[in-house]
Amino acid sequence: MPGTRKTAAKKAAPRKSAPRTAQPAPAAPAGDPSPEVESDRFDLLSALDTENLESIQATFRGIDIDIRRTFTGEEAVRFMAHVAATRFDSALEIIVGDVAPELLRAFTELTVTHCSAMLNKVFETSGLAEGEIVAPLPASYGGMAGAQS
Repeated sequence: MPGTRKTAAKKAAPRKSAPRTAQPAPAAPAGDPSPEVESDRFDLLSALDTENLESIQATFRGIDIDIRRTFTGEEAVRFMAHVAATRFDSALEIIVGDVAPELLRAFTELTVTHCSAMLNKVFETSGLAEGEIVAPLPASYGGMAGAQS
């Protein structure tokens, strides 16, 4: 077009800079009695903390159970790792404590479907899981060896 000037588009050259790395907070000089400064950071894992709820008391075939419903983010991560690895005894122990082995033995006297239903009920009641996260497993599963098909 007459009267307009065309300019070539410039290509931006890639920047060459050193990769950024996280730097630790500077330490206070030795002997400095100044009070600690509270950090503006929060522990992201705390987003997985559950509400602070009272335990629910239950019983199963004469076994008294206290189902915890308050967990740290770290406990929630460990619980899901145990479930994903089908270590239901360890997952159950996070929720009900020392009674877990006895409770799991009692569950495995049921059919596989009913055993899975009991685990799902405890897991869901704890608040660490929603819905059915344990599918019925074959009776050959080592942790449920006594379960009937």
